[in-house]
Amino acid sequence: MQSVLMYHEGSSFERDLLLPWLDSFSDVVGVVVVENKFDRKLDRLRAEYHRNGLTGTADAIAFRLYDTVRKTDRRAKIRRLVDKKGSEYDGSVDPPTQRVETPNSEPTRRFLREREPDIAIARVKLLLDEAVFSIPSTGTFAIHPGVCPEYRNAHGCFWAIAEDDHENVGYTLLKIDSGVDTGPIYAQGGAEFDPLEDHIYLQLKMIADNLDEIRSGLEGAHQGDRGPLDISGRESEVWGQPKLTDQLRLVRRERKRKETAQRTICLLYHDIVPDDKSSTSGLNGSSVWRYKLSPTLFESHLKRIVKQSAPVRTIDECRPHRADSGIYLTFDDGGDSLFEYAAPLLEKYGMHGHMSVITDRIGEDGFLDREQVAELARRGHHIMSHTVSHLDLLSCDPSVRERELKESKSELEEITGRDCVSLSIPGGRYDEAVLQAARDAGYEYVFISDPEIDPADELGWEVLMLGRWNVWNSTDADELEAILHQDFIKTSTIRARWRVLKTVKGLIGMDRFVKIRDTIIN
Repeated sequence: MQSVLMYHEGSSFERDLLLPWLDSFSDVVGVVVVENKFDRKLDRLRAEYHRNGLTGTADAIAFRLYDTVRKTDRRAKIRRLVDKKGSEYDGSVDPPTQRVETPNSEPTRRFLREREPDIAIARVKLLLDEAVFSIPSTGTFAIHPGVCPEYRNAHGCFWAIAEDDHENVGYTLLKIDSGVDTGPIYAQGGAEFDPLEDHIYLQLKMIADNLDEIRSGLEGAHQGDRGPLDISGRESEVWGQPKLTDQLRLVRRERKRKETAQRTICLLYHDIVPDDKSSTSGLNGSSVWRYKLSPTLFESHLKRIVKQSAPVRTIDECRPHRADSGIYLTFDDGGDSLFEYAAPLLEKYGMHGHMSVITDRIGEDGFLDREQVAELARRGHHIMSHTVSHLDLLSCDPSVRERELKESKSELEEITGRDCVSLSIPGGRYDEAVLQAARDAGYEYVFISDPEIDPADELGWEVLMLGRWNVWNSTDADELEAILHQDFIKTSTIRARWRVLKTVKGLIGMDRFVKIRDTIIN
């Protein structure tokens, strides 16, 4: 397979990495070097003006000015990337070179006709004329810095991150046609990345980390044994130049996500069940529906959680007597939807949850049975007690409280074959006597319903108390992320509401509060 590489002058990535890489599996018969001209930058600005008007153009210019401060560091990082990857190939290749002012010129066409390549790789910023891209016998290919067709035109990686679409941060190997990145796609993928990374470096890294797959795509296209990818049904959009407003927005968002990694945040879910089946799983009552989320909504939460820098943990990773920073997902009441819907979705995203079980309800309709509890434990989910009968531990007799705590713990240990070290307090109502009883029963972790971050050590580190943020069926992914980021207005509102309700419950009693609440809701 004979090949030609086209790129802009001064680009070390193409000269020192892509060229020796291309030479490692093909006969490089020529290089076309495009001279950089200032008027091309003016052409791009004019195109931006026609696309987004004066305000959008000013925003793009502002980004360019902002971006200049990063260029020195960028060059150094690109150089390190090129040196690291380039060391895998023989850098002594020195094919015939044609310098041109524009790739759409007679010198380019003449050179390609003389060299007769099977493939050409165009790493240039101009759209090629058909009179140029049609000369190589197999075709001319672009290694696009973005995932097509969703992010066509330049800076696809930037726009995918700006749109919070991390799944579509990557590269695309496509065969050039007369459209804007609309040709058939022969390879596509991504790699691990830091969303705050310089976007030019990032898009080059996406290519460098996928050179083997790109090679397979080129060879398959040339040999005819690899057809284009099926992209039917996928949205297609052309993007413009990066904007400063979008850059600042994504920086704020991603920094908040990194801050989340320094906190310990517990989320409190209940049943994950389709809306039309909400009464079939877990506890039921006049207001319980507020706690039941559809699988679709829950999965939108998981997708947003994946984008955080914080790991999703279980207590099992942190014992003894520790809760490392991260996100902890807890599920109360032990409804059978935890087995049917919650656990599979968690595992789909590489996560595990904390499942609290009311032991008197095990095996009843709508609740987990013994084998399901054991299976969840075997699959890596943390099983914790939600007492024997979901009794209010604050108001019950001490002897009843002791039985509720000890018997539920003993039964769960018998079912799972593991220590039951965690307790989820029913209704979130507790005092020092409740915590003391939990310690005496052998619990190390007590999950409460106070909307707080980071664990509190009680009773001299013998019991670690973790507050939780309630998740309702009206909590969308944006609201959930506001909680994870500890947005001041959002979290202050939640805490204020919780304190008011806690005060009211203390004044009138839990039973009377529930009756009044349910009457109002109904």
